[in-house]
Parts: sequence; structure tokens; C-alpha cells
Amino acid sequence: MSKLTKPHFIKVNSLVDARKGYNVYVKVVKTEESKSNDGLTTFVRAVVADETGSANAFFKGDSAKLIKEGAVIAIRNGRIRLIKNHISLEIDIFGRITPENV
Repeated sequence: MSKLTKPHFIKVNSLVDARKGYNVYVKVVKTEESKSNDGLTTFVRAVVADETGSANAFFKGDSAKLIKEGAVIAIRNGRIRLIKNHISLEIDIFGRITPENV
């Protein structure tokens, strides 16, 4: 059996388009919340940043509840989508967002 290793966190300027499985600490700078047509699912579009750069982000469902302006979050096992030549940070079913005190 192999031992579990600690996750390696990178900076926003190190993110590469179409990359999966990244870990990053970011601060939520701006949010925009919306609901689905049936009103059951919440979507949050956000601008997140660290000291090296900023990026757009998109969250839905339970992870959207953690996204508040000024909050510091960790995106673990995230994925990147390219939308109109800009990267968008997201998580899929294997990703996770946690609030941090960094």
C-alpha cells in the first residue's frame, strides 16, 4: 500500500488551461448569485484571486453556499474550463471546497 501524500497547492498564475486536479488557495473578490429555472439549484459566478493573479470561478449546489465575498477558500481537486478564452475554475463530483483561515 502506498502512503497518502499531502496535497500540493499552487498559485493562480501557475494554472494551465484544461488542467484537472489542481489545489489552490484563493480569496473571493466578487460574487454573483443566480438560481436555476425551477429555483432548486443555486449558481454562483465569482472572481477569485491570490497575490499572483485572479480568475473567474463557477460553483453550484452545496459548494455555492461557501462562496461569500471576502472569504478565503481552498479548491481541492479542481478543474479548469476555457470560456471565451478565459479560464474558469470549477469543481466536479470529485472536487471539494473548504473555508480556510489562511
